[in-house]
Amino acid sequence: GDVGREELLAVLRPLAGPGGEEPTQNRAPEPRKESAQARVLDVKKLETLAGLAKKEPEKFILHLIERFRTLSEKLASQVEVACNDGDFDQIASAAHQLKSSSAQLGLDQLSELASCVEQHARSGKDDFIEDRLEALVAAIVQANRALEDLKIEGAPS
Repeated sequence: GDVGREELLAVLRPLAGPGGEEPTQNRAPEPRKESAQARVLDVKKLETLAGLAKKEPEKFILHLIERFRTLSEKLASQVEVACNDGDFDQIASAAHQLKSSSAQLGLDQLSELASCVEQHARSGKDDFIEDRLEALVAAIVQANRALEDLKIEGAPS
């Protein structure tokens, strides 16, 4: 059957950090420490994407997560090879794809880092790219871990 909004929110709320309540119009949010996962993943963007699904929003989100995992691993490999080859066009192209796909899923830190790598590749700053390559790969691993945690938390018990 179709997954309702409340069921989807119940799956996504744990990613918001402690409490996981939706903010109300009349109340200021209470200050809280963000979990590492909440800083990596903006759940509101996933909720928005889920709202676009005509049916089975949970399946739709899980499909997007799996596609991102596959694409991000491929792009990380492309960036590494292109960096070793000094192919700035390929680095910029892969970083651009990574920037766009990670932003779509609410992986803003990864998107910003990929954008930075893309800009520097377009300007030919190879020393900067080599310094950022390790950070980019680590950010991809962290993003995929946050998405995997979402899948595990959303699994039926």
